[in-house]
Amino acid sequence: MEILSYEKLFVSTKEEKGRKVYIHLYFKQNDEYIVSQDNDKKHLSFLRLVKASYKIGSFYIKFEDSEKIYVYICFGEKQNQIYSFKENIMKLGANILKNLLYINEHINFYLCFNDYKQELVSGIVLSYYKYNFLNKEQKKLQLYQLSILIT
Repeated sequence: MEILSYEKLFVSTKEEKGRKVYIHLYFKQNDEYIVSQDNDKKHLSFLRLVKASYKIGSFYIKFEDSEKIYVYICFGEKQNQIYSFKENIMKLGANILKNLLYINEHINFYLCFNDYKQELVSGIVLSYYKYNFLNKEQKKLQLYQLSILIT
């Protein structure tokens, strides 16, 4: 049992009005991109177009329209069904949030994969909580509640 489940304190699990961010994991297998749980051609063609890296932790952001944003995270190269990704996924969740906070509106995150959800959510949530009371600057940053939904 966890002493503090901060996800329950800071994360809503219902969709709110705002931007929809779909997070997909991808990896390389036999020189092809594979997007976890969704090999839709639009995802694969985007990864080919940007010549997405196979380096673990690389991520790409695609803005599809005024409400949908797709984030593709490199899960590495699939070798003997073992992934060497877990140690960096919390840091990656924090980086993703940092790259999306400029949107300045509510963000609904949709996690479109099964592995390492807890670690990614932890990275996003811990990054979002910034200890703003320690900031000596006078301007206040508007923080919106996060929604993280599992698809």
